[in-house]
Amino acid sequence: MRILFRSATICDPRSKHHLKTVDLLVEEGIILEIGQRLKAGDAAEISSAQLILTNGFVDTFASFRDPGLEYQEDLDSGLHAAAKGGFTAVCVQPDTLPVTQHKGGISYWLNKSKGKITRLLPAAALTIDLKGSELTEMLDLNQAGATVFSNANHPVMDAGTQMRALQYIRHFDGLMYSLPVDLNIARGGMVNEGIQSTRLGLKGIPDMAEELMVVRDIALVAYTGSRLHFAKISTSGSVKLIRDAKKAGLAISCGVAAHHLLLTDEVLTAFDTHTKVFPPLRDKADQQALIEGVKDGTIDVICSDHQPEDVETKFREFDLASFGAIGLETAFSAALMGAGKKVKLENLLLTLNQQPAALLGHDLPVIEAGQKAELVALDPTLKWTVSESEIVSKSKNSPFLGKELTGKILVTLANNQLYWNQ
Repeated sequence: MRILFRSATICDPRSKHHLKTVDLLVEEGIILEIGQRLKAGDAAEISSAQLILTNGFVDTFASFRDPGLEYQEDLDSGLHAAAKGGFTAVCVQPDTLPVTQHKGGISYWLNKSKGKITRLLPAAALTIDLKGSELTEMLDLNQAGATVFSNANHPVMDAGTQMRALQYIRHFDGLMYSLPVDLNIARGGMVNEGIQSTRLGLKGIPDMAEELMVVRDIALVAYTGSRLHFAKISTSGSVKLIRDAKKAGLAISCGVAAHHLLLTDEVLTAFDTHTKVFPPLRDKADQQALIEGVKDGTIDVICSDHQPEDVETKFREFDLASFGAIGLETAFSAALMGAGKKVKLENLLLTLNQQPAALLGHDLPVIEAGQKAELVALDPTLKWTVSESEIVSKSKNSPFLGKELTGKILVTLANNQLYWNQ
């Protein structure tokens, strides 16, 4: 397989070709040559009005529902959606049936995803059945291939359990995810607490529900000296708390879901259940604080927060509908449209590829001749409309259905396989 990217601007700060416009030739999964006016020969030629060639994206938070709920998403369809969105690696959460909390579950994921264009990075359950009380056999799970430990969308309410988990992972320099929300405050809430929740008559989830847990976990990291990643934050207060913790030298990182950068709770007026996500869409002030957090590096990664739900769980009254939206296929566009006016494209791309890769220990090859090709080609100027018929995820619960987005993934290339997004 020979592929020639014609007049592509390279975005990889590690490469001597960074921000240069060149031709790049790939043969059998290896970057063969980079230069000017390369001869295509029998290579498939890829070009666009403003072609950007960068490292493959790495997603830190997605759910695939396999095993147990494969009618919502299975590993094949999830990895297909990931490749379409430009992701060459994705960290899959353990909220499956049964919960992925034993070595056999990790092996099932790794074996079933072997050889795919997108690499699956397993997140093993932090606590048994995600109940937040009894810890899993983390060392065994780590040796079986678990990349991180996560309670998925279930917060660990007990501070003692959280502390013991942080102490335990120090034995193997593990990474733990935290979903910061105090259920005692948030329970029963459906949307952000504020003007919109009052107008719509929907029970709100206050910023404090998230920020109290951020404070708690920062204190626990200071005590244990372990690494902790806040999987997805949503409030201006959380951004400030994490910014200060980083300045204090704590081993803390954080992510934000792409849709939180583009949407606010103002879209809830239509009672569209596709906009019912967790954490909830916040107000404009929170959104701007999140964008500023991406700009100044407080927020390390932008994730898809891919949460597939079927018609029966979503096409219901707003208060009865499940939380969650799919996001793998739209993450880049949402991030670009939400933060692109304030954040340089080259820096925005780092939150989608090199920074999450470093967090998860995924080795992204540099864009240089002789290196493996793990690439995504995109055009930040192209407009496209999200249509249900073109979504490759099994579930169609996207908040962007029927909406025109800017910025399109053209090609994903990894493991000597090509996904051409036509």
